Amino acid sequence: MSALRTFFDFYLKSSIHVAVAVCSFQWAACRFLELAPRVELLVFTFLAAISGYNFVKYAERARWYHKSLPRELRNIQLFSLGCFIALLGCGFLLPVNTLAGFGLLSLLTLAYVIPMLPQAKTLRTLAGIKIFVVALVWAGTAVAIPLWDAQLLPTTDAWLLFAQIFLTVFALTIPFEIRDLQFDGDQLRTLPQIFGVAKSRYLGIFAVLIAAILEGFKDEFLLYSNGYWLLLTVLTVLGLIRSKKEQPPYLAAFWIEAIPFVGLIYLYVVAGLPLFVG
Repeated sequence: MSALRTFFDFYLKSSIHVAVAVCSFQWAACRFLELAPRVELLVFTFLAAISGYNFVKYAERARWYHKSLPRELRNIQLFSLGCFIALLGCGFLLPVNTLAGFGLLSLLTLAYVIPMLPQAKTLRTLAGIKIFVVALVWAGTAVAIPLWDAQLLPTTDAWLLFAQIFLTVFALTIPFEIRDLQFDGDQLRTLPQIFGVAKSRYLGIFAVLIAAILEGFKDEFLLYSNGYWLLLTVLTVLGLIRSKKEQPPYLAAFWIEAIPFVGLIYLYVVAGLPLFVG
């Protein structure tokens, strides 16, 4: 049981679960855009998510500990290095325009922890910006990257899908900000710090409801797409209602983060869609 718990904690802390969520959104977006989700693209996205998230989460801690890294952090660092090396190799399988798209999104990620702004500032130092950066990177990875990969221009439905994922990720990030209230410095000015826990929940609920309503503005009515967004809306609202400063340890880290994957399961198991479209 102890070994299983250790593996589960590593699965969460090494950002594997986050990467599954990002790929779930991208795979679902490909389905809605009627694109064939290429295995190479999904694998690259998975590796990029692990590398990027672990860099943001652990770069500062690694500098702090220097050569005396705790064993857990050292294992995550080695795992992240392996994923980054695999990421470089996988990059040779993707076209230049796709890599350029990933490069633009990577700059946003790097700018969060590396000073790239005037007066040696990072995005982390800009009050309230974190949640919007996360939502933008996720929506860009899910929608823009597959379009760039297929060399297609976005349609109205694609823009609406981008907005839906942006708003949903915005809402899904709020439980994490509520959980981290006890750790975040006042200078971050996260939504719960600015508006309080209750109003932040309402903002998240409002955002995900708007995401669901946007489905009605699409040119093509798809029953499985309506079911997908209804499911994500219900689960996200339930997660927001349960969110509080002192919440169960795995509520945000596992259950909230699993919502995009549950949506993917709905598409391919409940709705019975084929895994790949060609």
